Amino acid sequence: MQKTGNSTASLNVTIPMNQFMEFTVENDINAGKNYPGFYKVTVTSDVPWVVNIMAKTSFFTPSSPEASNNMPASIMSLKENTGSNFITLSETPQNLLISNHSSFNSIFYLDLKIDPSWNYKGGNYYQQIIFTLSAQ
Repeated sequence: MQKTGNSTASLNVTIPMNQFMEFTVENDINAGKNYPGFYKVTVTSDVPWVVNIMAKTSFFTPSSPEASNNMPASIMSLKENTGSNFITLSETPQNLLISNHSSFNSIFYLDLKIDPSWNYKGGNYYQQIIFTLSAQ
C-alpha cells in the first residue's frame, strides 16, 4: 500500500491458477495460444489511476541449453478480459488499465496471448513482466 498525501493506492497481481505454458502440437506454434484470465489484478485507490505493463528485457532469457537466445518479448501480449485489443510487450511502459474515477477496490482479469513462430528453438524460457500503478 502506498500513501501519497491524503491518497492511498496499491496494486496486487496474481496468477489465479497454476498454469503451465506448453506448446506441444504444430498448431500451438502456427496460431499461438491464449490463456484467458491468466492474471488477476487488484487495484485499490482513492484517486484516478493507470496501470502500465512492460517487459524487463527485450528478449526472453533462455533457461535450457537448446533454447534460442533471441526470442523477443513481443511474442507476448496482454489485454483486459473484457477488452478487444491485445497490448504487445516491449521494454517501453504501455497503458493497460485506466480509471478516470476514484473506485477504491477494482478487480480485473487479464488474458495472456503467446504467439511464437518457427524462428525460435524449443526449450525453457524466462521473462519478467513489470506492472506499475500510477496516479493520473
